[in-house]
Amino acid sequence: MDENDLMLDIVIDISDEFPIAIKAEQSGKNILILRNINPMKRADGKMATYSLEHQWLRDSGDITSVLGNDYSYWQKKELNWKESLFNQVNLF
Repeated sequence: MDENDLMLDIVIDISDEFPIAIKAEQSGKNILILRNINPMKRADGKMATYSLEHQWLRDSGDITSVLGNDYSYWQKKELNWKESLFNQVNLF
């Protein structure tokens, strides 16, 4: 077990690294970044006003080592502002 395995359950607030984000968190090699967006229609026909970017990293100690990213789109009522983003999203 290496250092990255030990960090999987630890969620770190890294919002300071992403100044235009509402909230940004890191857990191991995964980062979630929540941002306001102009309202847009999702594939299910519902309007979304937030984007959630998931970045996966090569090295958990270097947030610039992004290997890839994807986005999902959310409505305000779908988000729990008191919970960690990682508690609201199933990454795998």
